[in-house]
This record gives sequence, structure tokens and C-alpha cells, in this order.
Amino acid sequence: MRVKNVLYLGLSPAWSVAGDRRRFIYYAKHRKINFAKPDDKMLDCIVVTENTDLRKVRSIYPDTPIVYDLVDAYLVADNYLNDQVRSLAKISTGRIGPTFLPYTKVVARNCRIANAVICSSLEQEKLVRAFNANVHVILDSHDEFQLMDFRNKKSSSSSIFWEGSPYTLPAFGPYTEAFHKLKLERDATINFVTDEYYSKYLGRFIRTKTTRTNRKMLRRLACEYRLLPWSLKNVLKAAENSSVGIIPVNVKSSFQKLKPENRLLIMWRLGLPALVSATPSHLRVSSTAKLQNTFTDSESLHTLLSHLLDSEEKREENVRAGQLYLSEYHNLDLFLTSWDTALESVI
Repeated sequence: MRVKNVLYLGLSPAWSVAGDRRRFIYYAKHRKINFAKPDDKMLDCIVVTENTDLRKVRSIYPDTPIVYDLVDAYLVADNYLNDQVRSLAKISTGRIGPTFLPYTKVVARNCRIANAVICSSLEQEKLVRAFNANVHVILDSHDEFQLMDFRNKKSSSSSIFWEGSPYTLPAFGPYTEAFHKLKLERDATINFVTDEYYSKYLGRFIRTKTTRTNRKMLRRLACEYRLLPWSLKNVLKAAENSSVGIIPVNVKSSFQKLKPENRLLIMWRLGLPALVSATPSHLRVSSTAKLQNTFTDSESLHTLLSHLLDSEEKREENVRAGQLYLSEYHNLDLFLTSWDTALESVI
């Protein structure tokens, strides 16, 4: 490994958010890479994230290779207004320089400037290749989550697990009818693990309570629910007390629809059978794992949930197939080798 001295421009000042700690930070610690300072003269390369304007970086470091770690599908937007507002918001917070371009165009420009681009799914890779030929698909490391065995729950247990950002919680909205039916048929409970408070816009503005913002949607679910503040301890606790994990996604959103499969893989790592919205990445992974665990509406979600909750055999089969997928397609060696390849491609 020739890369030793890297300037990293991360998503958060302390490199504490998942997009930092589960990606380059985790890799760099394993490979004992030195984190350079901005004024260091001897840089092997620069790794930047979506909060970076590569025009600025390139002007300061004209000859240093740049690797652009683009985790989300910012090359697409749900509509022009959202695209333009996102760009203006990034400008106002100093994340990008003044421009009239919508944010998708800024990201495309970054892709062209970078010597290599890392994305997080095969579906995103197709978009990036229109702007850069040196593209590498690397998912998050999930080693911070304990690899857990399948746990049988009593047949009367109907506890459902969900983990994620408050921004994605409204994705439950289109599927509320499934939970209405579950409430009539059994005493179902949903264990939510997410931040108790969050800033609604750009992670900085209008701090609000998660349950308050989603009050109407949570009421429509009808089921009992518990909300645990996000922590590794609470994720493990909720997973141990649940029978099935679910990942609803707003598939009508072009941006959300292109989310990678990270959360599905986390469910399997936690020893939970998982049901997921039929996004391109979920369909791809489920097909490879030979599982029928994707839903498209409330009816299909209710059917799949009922079958899993009623059958220990089906739950165990889901976890067994999922963890086999992890061992073959998402392990530490593949994660480290993928980052090695990406960095060495630019030096």
C-alpha cells in the first residue's frame, strides 16, 4: 500500500457521523494512514466528501490527486426547485462557493474535477460514469454493529424493528394500512431507533423533536411504538427485542430510490430477517440472496410481515440467506481492498 499521507475533508468536524466513521475513517485506521493537515506539503492524495467544493480544493492543490467520496445520489433531484434550493443552502452555509448552478450540476462538476469518484451502489455508479471514468463502488463498513445469530421469538411476539435517520422516517407514510391490519390481527409493536431531536434542514436549521414532526404519521400507524434514541447500545437492544426488521423507502423520490443497500445489510448483521421497499438496490441484493423480501405497497408488506411473524422457519431462512450474502459480498477484506484500489488508481 503506497498511500500513507492523506488530507481528509469529511462530512463533520469531528468525523463522527456515519458517512465519516463507517467509510474512510474506518479504512484509514485499519491501514494506518496518516491524517495530514491542510498545510502539509507532502500529500499522497486528498479524500473529499459531498460537503466539499472541488473547485476550491483544486485551486489550492493543483497537482494533488483528489478522490471524491459521493455517498448519496446527488446527481439526481426530485424536482428543479429542490435542486436549486439545495444549492443555495449549501452556498449559505459555506459548503460550496457562489454559483447559479443547481446542486446536481455542482456535483457533476465535482465528479469531472476529481481523479476518482467513490459511490455506494451499482445504480449510482451508472450515473457517475457520465462524468468520470474512474468510479469505484464501496459500501459502508458495518463492523461497529455486532454480528448476531438468528434469535427465535415466541410465536406471540410481533415486535418490528426500524433503525435510521429521522429524515427517512416519513417513508412509513404510504404503508400505514399494513400496520392497521396488524393491529387488528395481533398486538404489534414497532421499535424505532433514531435521533430524538434533529435539524429539519441541512442538519443545521430548525431543531425539532422527531415524534412531534411525525405525529400524524405515527398516529395513522395505529400500532404501539417505542422510540429509542440512536446509539449502538440501543440498536442492539431493540434488535434483540424484535422479530422482524423493515426498511420502507419513499420510492417516488428519485433521490431516495437510489439509496444503497447498507441498512438491509445492517439488519442481517443484527440477526434480523428484513423486509424492504422494492428499490433497485434492494431488488438486486434480494435476487442475489434468493429471497422474496421486497414490498411495493401496504398489501404486499402486510402479507410478507404476516408470513414472517407466523413462521420461525421463514425468519431463520431470511437471516441465513442474508448472512451468507454478507460473507460473500460484504466483508472486511473486500472493504479494505476496494479502498486500496480506489486510492492507488490516482497515484
